[in-house]
Amino acid sequence: MAYATLPQVKSAMSLGTADTTDDVQLTAALGAAEGLIDGYCGRTFAVAGTAATTRVYTPPMGSDDDLLWIDDATTVTLVETDTSNDGTYATDWAATDWQAEPLNGVVGGLAVPFTSVRSVGSYAWPRTRRAAVRVTATWGWSAVPDVVEQANIQQTIRLFKRLDSALGFAGGPETGLIRVGRSIDGDVAQLLAPYRRVTGVTSA
Repeated sequence: MAYATLPQVKSAMSLGTADTTDDVQLTAALGAAEGLIDGYCGRTFAVAGTAATTRVYTPPMGSDDDLLWIDDATTVTLVETDTSNDGTYATDWAATDWQAEPLNGVVGGLAVPFTSVRSVGSYAWPRTRRAAVRVTATWGWSAVPDVVEQANIQQTIRLFKRLDSALGFAGGPETGLIRVGRSIDGDVAQLLAPYRRVTGVTSA
């Protein structure tokens, strides 16, 4: 499901709801724009469900080895580790042994999900390349950020209008030919810049 709706796109294009001529192409562009946004940001902005589920991760092996990067989560409820390296998660960490970060769910004044878990108590992450950590959480965002919604609308319109310049050029006798850019829209990139995820995760 895209981060914006077809009616929102049509409103931005000043198209009436009764005009359904381009609905199929616009819907396809909505989905494609969502994929571009996800790829550019290195994350999805899917809204979290109500049920907590488990995902497994490879423990950190670098210099900041007390910090485990996880997928975006609105809540983190349980951390377990496979200390025997046998594929089971027999060690339940107490709530005092870990903390979900960023603290308070805020970075640079923006509300964001939890993206990491830090070991702060009695346990350390197992030293293994096996997926030895299991995290129970509600995965996703509490809501799609307004700027992401707007970015989806703008990029959708750009992709749709690109159909008018299939060979990579736009313009006419008055303006001459103009090469159409192939990268993500500049305004969209500016909107999304604070939400790009620069740290990866190793979920399995």
